[in-house]
Amino acid sequence: MLLVLAVVLTGCVTPVLPEKIAAAKSLAIISAVEPDVVGQTVGFTVFGNGWWMSNQVGVDTNAIILDTIKANLKRDVRLVHGREVGFYPERQTENLGDLYKLLASEDTTKANRDALMKFGREWGVEKILLIQSGQLRDWMRKTSVPIYGVGHFSGGNNWVFAVLRLKVFDCATGDFKSGAVVGHALRIEGVEWRKSWAEYSTEDQRAVRRAMPIVLRETVPYLMVRAGLASEPLGEPPLVTNFAGVEFPPSIVPSGNVISIPNWASVDQAREAVLFAFKEREWTVIKDADGVLVGTHPKGKKLAVCTARIADRKISMTPECFEIKADGSRLPVEYIERWHENLKESLFGYLLAVPNSAQN
Repeated sequence: MLLVLAVVLTGCVTPVLPEKIAAAKSLAIISAVEPDVVGQTVGFTVFGNGWWMSNQVGVDTNAIILDTIKANLKRDVRLVHGREVGFYPERQTENLGDLYKLLASEDTTKANRDALMKFGREWGVEKILLIQSGQLRDWMRKTSVPIYGVGHFSGGNNWVFAVLRLKVFDCATGDFKSGAVVGHALRIEGVEWRKSWAEYSTEDQRAVRRAMPIVLRETVPYLMVRAGLASEPLGEPPLVTNFAGVEFPPSIVPSGNVISIPNWASVDQAREAVLFAFKEREWTVIKDADGVLVGTHPKGKKLAVCTARIADRKISMTPECFEIKADGSRLPVEYIERWHENLKESLFGYLLAVPNSAQN
């Protein structure tokens, strides 16, 4: 049943026509993603699948969405938080199949259309862009399971994801004219999926809570592009390819060798994060002084060296690799990139989970 619903819901989305939206003299955007976070897991069989929903996470998804839209807009648009106008779809169900049915039918409800017509008259706008939770087939593990809303997905790896649906409401006709769905995810390390949000450890809750704004700020611009309202052209959300040629979402770890210390963490916690990464990845710390930490990792005749310098609320990492000659001399060789990425993932994962610090 879920597979059939996924096909129906994906297939009934009409592509957004950016030129028609851009031609409207007046627009409003309502962000009405329901204030719930979803957790999903996919096992090797359907008996290993799981799902939960919680409104206790403490992330204002719609505020993040609206702030991101504002930063990417290239014209005047009225931005509205769904809670402020009482426009929130009811999601009173713990059954995922029922949730998909509700998602498929809610656009046809007279109450929703009447409310939007009323807003259109009061605000004097021609069209209203409505952003809500959407659903797509699992693009993280490439299964047929529908992925819904915003939250944490587990299946071999762990991801924080967002699936947002954009619908364009014509205030003159009372009809939804077009729509689009965008899904994006970022892989995170060390977060264990549980059967309910309350069962997550305090550290894992912090990591998910802090990762959600990151993935939302990356997802929203792709949705705005579909509407012709973003200033920067974008294609599809990025995927990376592993050694087997399989595509999957990228890591949440920033690219490059400089990681900014998040505003919730102190410099001391950043140092602890570097030490944790060295220890978790089985490196040996040979220096820890004056904001400089050096770790080594031998493998056969090769020796990897990573120097981490902490200054100006940044962690700058310098990776090196050497071949050890018989006389003990070192010959620089190509660095093993996977080792370095592992260090960064452990380091950033630690920072996502640390308690808030009063130090800045």
